[in-house]
Amino acid sequence: MLIPALMIALLGVSPVAAGPLSFELVETAKVIDAGRPGQPTFLADPGVFADESGYHLFVTNHFCDRAGDGVFNDNDYQFDAEGMFAACLDPDGPRHNHGAAILYANSGDGGRTWAIRPEPVLAPEPGAYDSDKTETAFPIVIGDALYLFYSATGQNADIGFVPARYAIGGARLDLAGRTIGQALLRDREVFEKLGDAPVLDFITDQRAYGNNVQEPSVVLREDGGIELFFTALRLTNPRDIGDGLDGIALMRATFADESLADPQIEMSNALDLSDLPWSLDMSATRLPLNIQEIYYRNGGYHAFYTSLGDDDFHQNQDIRYAYSEDGLTWEDEKTLITRDRTFSQWGVMAPSAVFADGYVDIFYTAFGEVADHPCIARGDDARMGTGIKQGRACLYAMVGRSRFAIRE
Repeated sequence: MLIPALMIALLGVSPVAAGPLSFELVETAKVIDAGRPGQPTFLADPGVFADESGYHLFVTNHFCDRAGDGVFNDNDYQFDAEGMFAACLDPDGPRHNHGAAILYANSGDGGRTWAIRPEPVLAPEPGAYDSDKTETAFPIVIGDALYLFYSATGQNADIGFVPARYAIGGARLDLAGRTIGQALLRDREVFEKLGDAPVLDFITDQRAYGNNVQEPSVVLREDGGIELFFTALRLTNPRDIGDGLDGIALMRATFADESLADPQIEMSNALDLSDLPWSLDMSATRLPLNIQEIYYRNGGYHAFYTSLGDDDFHQNQDIRYAYSEDGLTWEDEKTLITRDRTFSQWGVMAPSAVFADGYVDIFYTAFGEVADHPCIARGDDARMGTGIKQGRACLYAMVGRSRFAIRE
């Protein structure tokens, strides 16, 4: 039986925690391809919510602003015969800027195949705190509404437009008795932001963990409280555009209820980058710190997270697991998913987990299928990617899925 994510957050509050999980890989595969006409363009940071109607994927995709007006709407999408947009692979090359927004897809077979909605369900809003990017969405149902918590770049009330500094935004969709698929695929609904201000803004008046806040995940507490876990970065200059990283931490903001007011903020663990030995192997750094999702299950917290890597654009990143009884102190770190397939040969990141009886499905960004030539945006061999190795090669981003049998 599938265990809905909301139930995972609320059940299993036994006084004695069951302890960390053990994992045995059952299968792994690429489940959504990208970059060619008829496909999404460049996929990253999946967030998956499961209920009785299926798996629901919210993933960052790069859309093309054909009009060059900074707004993503129906005029920006050129549809092919299969219904997917191909604006970014226009015969004359990509049109204007590529905007990161949230794409939705639905699966009825455990995440092996997907029905994809071609237009975004949450896009950047001109002039707002998310005017530049909406990405890294974490979906969760609270009451009769579907919420997205997400990373956002854009306009800051204190220091203006800063495309490299992240805040955490929130949006909701009233389901009104519909399934998520009915609301988003049949009725073509979009999310409404929770307000003009982010749920958590970044700090600009002092050097602190929190100069950049991103990668949200949410646990619903039995008492109605909401725990928001996130990655927090410290910068040498808190009023800068985002350079000068000198610290990274996992933090938790606890809200009393869904009003999301007056959070109590705690630091789980931190890595001080201001005075490190030159020989530090960043890829070996332990504990959940980076692009993580946190789940509460059977009396304990389970983190699936991304190693820090050690090279160019997410190269050599792996997906790891850690366990905590209090959400602050972590143990039993282990590597789960490595770069052992062609579609993930460069690196893997941004895990999102769905638990069911006896197993867990982990979805993730897979960087791979590296082409030893610059990215080609037109012609028969056109495929959207990102340049690596000083632009001499092209890297593609897809969604992978690994199923593990688990024991508690």
